[in-house]
Amino acid sequence: MSEHPLVALAAAMRTALATPIAPSDKAAQTARLDIIDMIPDLQLQLIGAQAMIRDMTWSPLNLVTLQTINRFKIAQHVPLNSPISYAELSTLTSVPEPSLTRLLRHAMTNRIFSEPTRGFVAHSEASRLLAADQKLDSWVFFLVEYFWPATARAVDAMQKWPDSQNPTEVGVTLMKGEPTTWFKEIAQADRGIASFRDAMSVVSEGEGWQDSYLVENYPWGDVGKGVVVDIGGANGHTSIAIAEANPELTFVVQDLHTEGNSVPDHVKQRISFMNHDMLNPQPIKDADVYFWRAVLHNHPDAVVLKSLQSLVPALKPGARIIIQDFGLTHPGEGRLADESYERMMDIMMMSLMNGKERELEQWKALFEQADPRFKWGGGSKPDGSRLWIYSVTWEP
Repeated sequence: MSEHPLVALAAAMRTALATPIAPSDKAAQTARLDIIDMIPDLQLQLIGAQAMIRDMTWSPLNLVTLQTINRFKIAQHVPLNSPISYAELSTLTSVPEPSLTRLLRHAMTNRIFSEPTRGFVAHSEASRLLAADQKLDSWVFFLVEYFWPATARAVDAMQKWPDSQNPTEVGVTLMKGEPTTWFKEIAQADRGIASFRDAMSVVSEGEGWQDSYLVENYPWGDVGKGVVVDIGGANGHTSIAIAEANPELTFVVQDLHTEGNSVPDHVKQRISFMNHDMLNPQPIKDADVYFWRAVLHNHPDAVVLKSLQSLVPALKPGARIIIQDFGLTHPGEGRLADESYERMMDIMMMSLMNGKERELEQWKALFEQADPRFKWGGGSKPDGSRLWIYSVTWEP
């Protein structure tokens, strides 16, 4: 009797999972991406459509356990190298032992924590990260305390304000009971700005988000001894990366709040910070480059148009405008995992701020609508990058 193909597949997968993939092994990396693309279809075949939909509706329960772990600092209270009893952990965290036991045993099904001996909790690889990585801790805090509640009202907002271009007509306004914006609430919230910046760092450190894609795939050398304005640049991490590779460039990093940023000593003299709202007239005139990195997707078209138009009085002939941001792949034209990520980000932007991800043609149309003197230079997505690079020049 021949072996069922699933048996061979399971054995092959166990072997593959036990073998690390070297970054230089392009064939193995491609196979890894192929398998990732197969996962939704594999799940559909193994559990069926009904169970797949049912499991999607249960996914918020994972956030219940993550919120508990984060709010009560459970990962930080579990010793890194030895187990601890539920009873002792309950005392340390002030979470009742019966609830703590139930919640952590659910987390363990997602491979967060383990129970090596009945009644004792120990770290897994994932929970150890939650304990040791402050940025990841902030990411979870930000998602479970601010993002999750707001998205829960997203459909209500869409129903109340169909096709809105107003960043106040979103779920967070329904939560608050008065017009507000996502960013306004974050700015006022406990740990809001700090957790947001840490969370964005976690994203930017993820696969395909590295600053190197912009550093290596744009001809910065052509700018010469130019001035670069990094609009919405947060802590300046992208400007720092570009500055390290291009010693003749100087940078101004602009954001609503730019206090307390740390810049390496070897580039500190070439990077300055400025509080600035991108919807107000651009105060840095005659710079060589103005760029946004993963900023404009946060906003609806009306806001992006106003932001682009706010540049116009500051622009000199030949000034470059660079956007590093998402694009939307046409359905079925790229990897499923990449398209899934893009579409997830699109719904996230819609839910929080009435923002959106855009196709190449939509980016081009925005510049044409903002001012016909913006000359579209096209866009491309570097191999392996999550983000596209779009280039425009000012030609009055």
